Formats: sequence, structure tokens, C-alpha cells
Amino acid sequence: MVANVTSDLGLVQHLASTITSDLIRRPIEIPFLVGLLFWMNFRLALMSILVAPFVVVIVRFLGKASRRRSSRVQIKMGDIAGILAETVAGIRVIQAFTSEGLMRRKFQTMADDYLKHARRAYTVIAAATPLTEMVTATAIAAIILIGGGEVISQKMTTGSFFAFMAILMATYQPVKTLVNALSEANRAAAGLDRVYALLDTPPAIQSGKEKAQFISAIRFEDVCFSYDSPVLEHITLEVKRGETVAIVGPSGAGKTTLLSLVPRFLDPTKGRVLLDNVDLCALELHSLRSLIGIVTQDTFLFNDTVRANVSLGKPDANDDEIRSALSLAHILDTVDAMQDGLDTIIGERGATLSGGEKQRIALARALLADPPILILDEATSSLDSESEARVQSAIDRLIVGRTTLVIAHRLSTVQRANRIVVIEKGRIVEEGSHGELLTRNGLYAKLHSIQFSA
Repeated sequence: MVANVTSDLGLVQHLASTITSDLIRRPIEIPFLVGLLFWMNFRLALMSILVAPFVVVIVRFLGKASRRRSSRVQIKMGDIAGILAETVAGIRVIQAFTSEGLMRRKFQTMADDYLKHARRAYTVIAAATPLTEMVTATAIAAIILIGGGEVISQKMTTGSFFAFMAILMATYQPVKTLVNALSEANRAAAGLDRVYALLDTPPAIQSGKEKAQFISAIRFEDVCFSYDSPVLEHITLEVKRGETVAIVGPSGAGKTTLLSLVPRFLDPTKGRVLLDNVDLCALELHSLRSLIGIVTQDTFLFNDTVRANVSLGKPDANDDEIRSALSLAHILDTVDAMQDGLDTIIGERGATLSGGEKQRIALARALLADPPILILDEATSSLDSESEARVQSAIDRLIVGRTTLVIAHRLSTVQRANRIVVIEKGRIVEEGSHGELLTRNGLYAKLHSIQFSA
């Protein structure tokens, strides 16, 4: 996608800004000049245009080859953009495992592959002009010989012959320019094909038309979801407004996938998810997601100010509202201690903040948006005990009066939930309060025993 927006669109821009003028102007110039040639000397003019079929064949053949090879070049450029973005994002991991050489070789391999395909593409593009010139030069040589003979035999005056040749040379120049423009246009067309392929791809998640509102409950009805294999199987669950429901289970059980169905990041492959008895697929996406606040383990913060990050869900919030949200998230003192306060740039993905500070900024963002539905996906799992305690305190404030769905591997963070739903292999195997599940001596009790005995 990055290559689409940068490299491919760059080719299209080149087509629009430079090539298009030649593609419009030259086809108008050439017939006019050819008409002059026929007016001056029909027989020599007829000979001069005999090369046209050869030029057309060259342009068509090289145009197809150029478009095909240019498309491959753009694909390879996309691969390079992908590994470059991945390398920059994972630079600390690469440095930690001293893998710079490995990544350099990987990038070099892709760059060499790109260079190989680019050479082939540019060879085809570059071949158009010399091949065309060779054909036209042959035709010009033949015309000089025949025209010169007519001048010697006095069938044509010297002045008429030189005038004819001047117009002929003036005709070949726009032909040459047009051939070059067509070659470049085919290259740009390959980029345009990829741009349109992206633009014409329908969204996997189609928005409904009904305005979303939340009054009573979220309900999962016989929900199944699959990638290549089943992830969720026949999930039926109701979460009432104001209730806090914790989703627990082993890694890979389908917890995150289940909660991803609520904001419609995914749609069930079978069954329905309902909000107040209305299928989520019937709801307008923007209004649905405006009801939901999400805080995940992998908090994403933008390379912008604290103010911009916190007010993401409420851009018109004033400073008092932002500071109130930061205070509730136990992060206001930290922000005030920063050099520029709310206007402090926090770096890419919040690089200047600790893990706990990132999480509390994310919680402040959710608090300011004030959504009625809250999804917490492992919001404290990567924190140390002190940071976890402060983030958990902020979460306790955040969930008051909200319908909350919580995923947590640390069972200590879900004990205060109204209900705990235990998922194993994509199915609900247990449901109840913390105390009830412990007395049943099932999977939850087993997970609890493993964690607290350690």
C-alpha cells in the first residue's frame, strides 16, 4: 500500500504532468505535416509513410512488454517498501539480536531482485527510440536516393526537394516524441493498474445504514469464525449494559478474535453479533465504533503531542477536559513535568515514554472519548508490578458506569468482574463469578492454580 501511494502514484503523476501533453499534441501535429508531404510530392510522401506499420508494430510489441515488466518492477518496489518499514519498526529487536548483517543481506537480495527486473523494464523502454530511429533512418535514406534521382532528372526542383525533406524531418521528430511518450505511458499505466486495483477492492467490512445506539445489551448468537481453520465455534453470550465481563483462557483460544467482532474489525463467518437486538452488520460503522473505546496491550501512540494523542477520539476537547482525563488515568503529574506539558512530542509510537506511561495515555484517550462500551485487551500484561498497579487503578476508574469486556492472562486483574467467561479452543467451557469458577475445579481453577502457585 505504501508503494501504491508513493511509487505508483509518482508514475501516474509523471503521466499527467509531462507525457499527457505529448500524447495530445503530437497526434494533431503529425497528420497536418503528413498532409503537407502529400501536397508537395505524393509518391515520396507515400514512400515516407510506408515505415508507419513497422513503427506501429514496434510500439505495440514494446508497449506490451514494457507494461508487463513495469508491473513486476512496481511489485518488487512494494516488497522493498515492506521490508524497509518492517526493519525501521523492529530496529531495536534487530540490534538486540545483532541481526544487522542478516537484515542487510535480506534487503540486498530484494534490492538486487528489483534491479534485475528494473533493468529488463528500462531496456524495453530504451529500445523503442533506437528501433524507431533505425526504421525511419532507412526510410529517409531511400527517399534521399529516389528524390535525388528526380532532382538530377529534373522531375523535381532542388528547392522543392529540400522543402520536402525539411517537412519530412519535422514530421519524424513528433513521431519520435510520440513513441517515447507511448513507452512512458505504458510504464505509467502499469502503476495506474495497481492503483485502481487497490481503489476498486471493496472493503471487507461493509458499513450498514442504521444509526447505532446502546441501551440494553450486546449479544453473540451462535457465532463462529474461521481463518483457514476454526477459531470460534458456536459462541452464545449476552453482556448487559453496565456489566463487566472478563474473557479468559489459554493463548490461542480465540479471545481477541471474539472481542474484535464487537467493533467489526472482523465479521462472523456464521451467526450474528447484536447490539440492542440489531445486527451489527446493519449499523453504520462510524456510529458503532464511536460507542466503543479500546485499550490494548500493544498501545499505539502517534509521533505527535500528548494533547493530540489524548484527544484523538474527541478532537474538539479543551485543555481542562484533557487534563481531567489525564488525572483520572494517573498520568497528569508526569505530563506536567514534561518540558512542554501537553504540547510535548512523545516520539514514534510513544518512544519517549515508559510502558506504563503509554498505557495510561491510552487510558486517558479512552476516558476522554467517554464511550459506553469499553474493550480492554491485555491492557496490563506487559507492565511491572508498580506500573500495573497504577494502570489498574486507572482502569478501575475507567470502567465505572460502562459495559466492559476484559481480556487478561493475569487472573488477578479479572477477579472483580461481574462474570468470567472461560474459552478453550474457540468454545465457551465455563461461565460464572471468580468464586463460583474456583469451586467447580475446572479450567479456570487450573489456570488460577498454575499462576498463583508460581
